Amino acid sequence: MEDLGMTYVFKTPFSHAETVSMVEKTITAIGGKFKNDVGDWRAKGFATVLSATAQFFFHEKENECSVRVVFRRHHTDSRRFWRTFVEKLNELYPDVDFGINAKTPYELVAVLNLTGDTEQVHFSRTSGGTSLGGFLLGGLAFGAPGAIVGGMSGTQKTVGTTRTVYSDKVNVRMLWSDGLLQERQVDKRENLYHEIMNMIS
Repeated sequence: MEDLGMTYVFKTPFSHAETVSMVEKTITAIGGKFKNDVGDWRAKGFATVLSATAQFFFHEKENECSVRVVFRRHHTDSRRFWRTFVEKLNELYPDVDFGINAKTPYELVAVLNLTGDTEQVHFSRTSGGTSLGGFLLGGLAFGAPGAIVGGMSGTQKTVGTTRTVYSDKVNVRMLWSDGLLQERQVDKRENLYHEIMNMIS
């Protein structure tokens, strides 16, 4: 599986330059600094002087700009730092739909299911985030075709024989309501697995 680290995504209906300006204004408004597509700021509730450092990647296409954010420092607490950014972003631009929010508990809004050579994105029936579904696609996210994903069985071929293989874990790429893009193995005994199955069915 691809190691996404702590990666977050969102979109704007604006150009690359306008989106960069919005990001810079947001980071400045929370007391941080933004330079050369790198933001550095503190999160609410931290008693220490530690701050997070995140790299912003921008991609403009057809009158919109996709943004991918990767935390370089303090990635283990990145959700706390990210929430501070998202709350301020939505406060400064209340009429813009970025496809993300900072409300907790965070909800699973989309999951990528790979069957054979086909990638399928499934969206939550109760949550938004459909505009960000494209972030889940691109390449065989889970390795070779036929990988066991979404609780489905796979077929393993060897010389002269074919056998069906079952796994108690699945590999999934998930998008959460705060824009967290996550790729991980999910055990079929986890509650998250059943939440994913409800979305796929």
